[in-house]
Amino acid sequence: MPEEMPKMAAHHAAQYDFAELGRAAARVREAAGMTVADVAERAGLPEPVIDDIESGQGDVDLEVLHAIAHALGVGIGKLIVFGESGQQM
Repeated sequence: MPEEMPKMAAHHAAQYDFAELGRAAARVREAAGMTVADVAERAGLPEPVIDDIESGQGDVDLEVLHAIAHALGVGIGKLIVFGESGQQM
């Protein structure tokens, strides 16, 4: 059974829509009353990067996701949960 768990986790990650992370970040940002410029400044990233991620066009790696989540004052897990469920804050 333990041998199957990594395969299941990899399978789940392979099916995850990473563009949804960007949409979740946008929902969290809007709920917090922040602008893209606010998030970019706090995350130390250029505004076009935030725009691309929120629109589902940019690459999302763990480091960038962490910076955005930190700028929004949430954990990465919150963005993943909101991305998977489509829930609002």
